[in-house]
Amino acid sequence: MLFAGGLTDYNTLTRVSNEVSLMLELWRGLCMEFTPEALSRVLRRTAQNFRQAQYSLESLVVDDEFDDAVQLGVIEFPNAESLMVVAVRVEGELTARSSKKRQYDLAKAMLKHSNHNAAIFAFYDATGRFRLSLVVATYHGTRRTFTTFRRYTFFVDPVLPNKTFLQQMRTVRFSSLTDVLAAFSIEAVSDQFYGEFKDRYDDLWSAVRGTKEPSLKQDFALLFAIRIIFLGFVQKKNWLGNNTMFIQDYWDEYKGLTQKNSFYRHWLEPLFFEALSAPPGHKRGLEHVPFSEQTRRALEYAPYLNGELFKRKQGVDDCGLWIPDESIGRFFDFLFQYNFTVEENELYDEELELNPEFLGIIFERITNKDQGAVYTPREEVDLMCRLALVKWLEKTTGIDKRDLYHLFFREGGTGEVYDEHQKQGDFSPHEIRTLIDRLENVTICDPAAGSGAFEVGMLQVLEQVLENLYCRSNTPDEVKRRAPSPFERKKAIIARSLYGVEVKSWAGLCYNSGHDDKIVL
Repeated sequence: MLFAGGLTDYNTLTRVSNEVSLMLELWRGLCMEFTPEALSRVLRRTAQNFRQAQYSLESLVVDDEFDDAVQLGVIEFPNAESLMVVAVRVEGELTARSSKKRQYDLAKAMLKHSNHNAAIFAFYDATGRFRLSLVVATYHGTRRTFTTFRRYTFFVDPVLPNKTFLQQMRTVRFSSLTDVLAAFSIEAVSDQFYGEFKDRYDDLWSAVRGTKEPSLKQDFALLFAIRIIFLGFVQKKNWLGNNTMFIQDYWDEYKGLTQKNSFYRHWLEPLFFEALSAPPGHKRGLEHVPFSEQTRRALEYAPYLNGELFKRKQGVDDCGLWIPDESIGRFFDFLFQYNFTVEENELYDEELELNPEFLGIIFERITNKDQGAVYTPREEVDLMCRLALVKWLEKTTGIDKRDLYHLFFREGGTGEVYDEHQKQGDFSPHEIRTLIDRLENVTICDPAAGSGAFEVGMLQVLEQVLENLYCRSNTPDEVKRRAPSPFERKKAIIARSLYGVEVKSWAGLCYNSGHDDKIVL
């Protein structure tokens, strides 16, 4: 029997479901063929308070890289806040990494010129790629500052699945600025991904063959999932046969054969434990698998990762376990709907795509959940890193702690200086030399490393602060001359300064430092 209330609820659910489906199709159409007119049409359907008011902003464009800058309209919110929508064409090809700083500078100039609280900027090229970014104005007394450009941004490519973008945009109603901020939130992206990942992980571990022990199945499935996700980032770097879809093509090549349920043992194990565990040109164990010549060459010259992740784990990889093809296929179908980015996320600077930080989120949410441990938010990690370094420097150098706090804590973000009024600490040339020497030689040990979030946070803070110190106008010339490149500086920090120990074997961070003079912050 169906009661009237039940029928009402059913009709409401059906209507909401139909609306979400319609929104999804609208945004998917924009991904396939972006034009400013198409964006206006989508917003007219999805944002009730979108008022189309198109006019040129060409007078604010001073960079030859940009053309056809147009305000498409304004979204007005009930609390007197408003958000303008702008489209800007980029000369040449837009990529995930191209010209972010110049795009941000133009976006900030346009928002400064307006009276709006925020703006959505769509930078697009002739191929249909576009970057949709949200910039929000904030107030510090009478000063007006702006969120950094990559803080809330999606990069969309019509040849990619763009699942993260579609998931976030299909439900946003543009009812308030808070609602819009939620759609561009890394926390929401993380929660959405983990929710889906957990279901696929449960399917994987329950399908593991070779043991009936649930904990062993779960360890094996987690290790498999983390390895595949990591390879998603490796192939994004073009390090596997110069092919950003190597794993998907690898799977498709296997499916063209008559073998069944041998993908893990005969194809993935050689990839994990041979191709990625020996220097290029010195691979073994690949000759007995019917790879195509192109695939075999890609495996032979795959990068030597020389890490714990692709070494056989005792008690897990040596137990004869495997996963059936059907479960692997479902996991691949889920995972590779997402866009991978190899951009390094920072507290104020992040891409809203599947990034390496998700590995840590997965590790700690799954493995520590039953013990009450949780993934430490990046804001808390960043705060701990900065406070620890400030206190250590205050104790060991005698430099005024107020200047140290200004150096390590920046209102406008931890990367480039976006606010010219931001204090950065007043140091003499001698103090700068001292700070650089101390920071380049500090030794830091995390006694409960977990996924390495603290180590990554320290790497980012040290690199940013050293860059700031090397670039100051009163930095001694002999110090400036020996300034390393950002890559060399990061490599040195990792090699000399960062150590961690962890009771759990999966962490892969149990390194013996070989130093007796550690400073534990």
